[in-house]
Amino acid sequence: MTTLSPTPDLQLRRTRAVRFKRCRPAFVAAIAYVDPGNVVTNMTAGARYGTNLLWVVVLATVIAGPVQYLAAKLGATTGRSLPQLIAGRYSPPRRLTRQEADRAEEAHQTARRRAQQAAARAEEQRRQLHTLREKD
Repeated sequence: MTTLSPTPDLQLRRTRAVRFKRCRPAFVAAIAYVDPGNVVTNMTAGARYGTNLLWVVVLATVIAGPVQYLAAKLGATTGRSLPQLIAGRYSPPRRLTRQEADRAEEAHQTARRRAQQAAARAEEQRRQLHTLREKD
């Protein structure tokens, strides 16, 4: 019985596909620097400041390299992207229910009302003191 082995061309395509799958997070990080908004922003800054901001490009490239490298390692070892791992590790932010929001609003209004009453009492005491001083 003979077994058929894949052709070298098919093996090469499979190898490339596996490599591409492992590097998806790195491609996302790399593409983030080439979006149209970023290109326009960079061109505008270049037109305004000339080469004075060239150090920013150098610094961004130096920082982006390790980020892309780590993103590729993360994807290769876990099979998941950074946002997927963060979502799995941390719980979603707690959202207030409608009742909790209503209670918070009521407490806020009560505090405001008490502050207004205290201000009115202080004003009344100030007037009484002023009246007493005028009589003397």
